[in-house]
Formats: sequence, structure tokens, C-alpha cells
Amino acid sequence: MDPDDDLERNTAGAEADTQSQNAPQQSQPGGPWMVQGYPAFSRWMASADDFMVLRRFGVLNTRVILLLQNDLVKAERELFELDKQAQGLPTDQGRCDIISDDNFPTRSVALRSIVPMLEQYSMYRNMNPQTH
Repeated sequence: MDPDDDLERNTAGAEADTQSQNAPQQSQPGGPWMVQGYPAFSRWMASADDFMVLRRFGVLNTRVILLLQNDLVKAERELFELDKQAQGLPTDQGRCDIISDDNFPTRSVALRSIVPMLEQYSMYRNMNPQTH
């Protein structure tokens, strides 16, 4: 028997032991991977940048952004329509030159309802660099 073969076997065995400690166990019914589960899998994924592979859900994110954008467009149209209505009223009932003490409460409610929608849309848009 060649001594180099023994050295290779011993070295390969040591490397395999080290790798098996870092790598997740293969899933076998009732095996250690099922017991360790996501906590161990998460630690393994976080152990090196190369292991951190996550889905971006690009298509799904885009659809959500488009949905939010559509909701904002509808709310914007409603607000503009309320502005037109207010412009046709006597100045004591609705004006377009003030925000505080607006005598046209429907418009104030509509504008306030846009705030969380716009925040959510902006958050999604900023989280997805493809939308800039």
C-alpha cells in the first residue's frame, strides 16, 4: 500500500468531517435535518455570502407596486374631482387655497387616506432598485 494513499484518505476524511459540520444534513425522515430545521439552515446560510441565496420575487413585487400605483391614481383622480367641486362652491363652503380649516371635509378625508397609501407605495418602490 502506498503511504501517499493513506495520507490522501486521512486528509480527505478530515476535510469531509469539517465540511459536514458546516453543511446542512440531508433531509431523511426523522433525521437530524428535520430536528434542526430552519434555525440550523439559517445559520448555515448566514455563514458565508455564497450561501445566501434568496428569491427576489421580482414579478410579484412588480405586481404589488403596480396595484399600489393603480390605487393611488384612483385616489388622485378622486381628490382632483373634489378640488373641482370645491372650486365651484362659495368661498365659505370650499376653497382650494388653504389646507388647514378646510371647509370641504370630504376633500380632507380623501387627502388623509392617500397618506398611508403613498407611504406604502414609496416603501415598495425604494426597496426595489429595478423601479428607479
